[in-house]
Amino acid sequence: MGHRIISCIFVLSLFACADVSGVRDGPTQDTGPSAMDASIPTDGSTAPFDTGPRNDGGAVLDTGIPPVDGTVDLSTEPPPVTTCVFNSSQGVQEVNTWMGDVSQVEFTLSGVPAPERVLSAVLRFEAYDLDNVGEEGWAQLNEGQPSPLPADPSWTNTWQTVELNVTGQIQEGDNRAVFLAFERAEGSFFRIRSVRLVVTGRGHCDEPRPVDPPLDRVPNQTPLGVSAF
Repeated sequence: MGHRIISCIFVLSLFACADVSGVRDGPTQDTGPSAMDASIPTDGSTAPFDTGPRNDGGAVLDTGIPPVDGTVDLSTEPPPVTTCVFNSSQGVQEVNTWMGDVSQVEFTLSGVPAPERVLSAVLRFEAYDLDNVGEEGWAQLNEGQPSPLPADPSWTNTWQTVELNVTGQIQEGDNRAVFLAFERAEGSFFRIRSVRLVVTGRGHCDEPRPVDPPLDRVPNQTPLGVSAF
């Protein structure tokens, strides 16, 4: 009886050994390291996940934001403030209601920039014989408010450089400067020349223009006559 039990145990052990040996000795498929294993450093470092371009078929999220590498111009600086002069091509003109019937003269100034590009504007011109305070005449740019011409008794029979603030009155392109006689019984007499617009703004000069000389008195070089006033 004891021999049979031992024989059975021996036989069962052979089958068990053969089964285990078959599992161990059979062919297996080596799939290599997993993607997770590849992303884990083996040198003990804690490097972050690589989000750059990949060549292993994996997908990378495209945020649409260009890398900030110094090539993107993020500057918001406005153009520098500059001053340009726009000159009229007309020569000297005379207003004379004292011994004539010329009650106004007109000058055209071209190439003026759009108002939104302008910070300030000055109408500058030379005037002859503005010697009656408040009684000489008016200056008007486009459809703006007429301004009285400045005068001084010491300006008799002399040329003077005059400036009038016309900020907010300019228009893009051609501008019309008109000089009108003051309405009075004695009449009015004066001459105008060298009319120009001095414009200060940002990015409004499309081409170089000469800088206007500083404001000063201009000597009487070419008088056309002598006023009685």
